[in-house]
Amino acid sequence: MKICLMDISDYDALRHLWLNTAGLALNSIDDSREGIEKYLLRNPTTCFVAEEKGRLLGASLLGTMGGEDSFTI
Repeated sequence: MKICLMDISDYDALRHLWLNTAGLALNSIDDSREGIEKYLLRNPTTCFVAEEKGRLLGASLLGTMGGEDSFTI
């Protein structure tokens, strides 16, 4: 398994994973391509993806949403 920093190019595979994970709800604004791209720009060193044989297995998005007191996991 390879773990690396997430890039917006990982978005389509991550969205596919999210949509196929039972019980996971997506927010149409924050979880959109544009929302995730903004999040990655604010948090360029704290978001990771796990891949194996070219297949995305998971992700960890950590950082702030923009406010000085906000933190998401």
